[in-house]
Amino acid sequence: MAIGRRDDGGEVWRGKPYLEMSEYTPMMERHGFLHYPGEFWHYNKGDALYHLMTKSGQVSGYGPVHWIHRRAR
Repeated sequence: MAIGRRDDGGEVWRGKPYLEMSEYTPMMERHGFLHYPGEFWHYNKGDALYHLMTKSGQVSGYGPVHWIHRRAR
């Protein structure tokens, strides 16, 4: 998924094209995102893992997901 800018909807340039997922692609840390060390393409901000890794002592800004799987009929 490409990262878009709110102001004009354009793609945020990450140093390589959208489908380039490698160590050459910056992890958006300068914008407050936290790079997940186990996956170079994974970054987050404000979720439970973010607060755990930064030792902020805060709770996640996101609640649990209540997902009910229903079979198609």
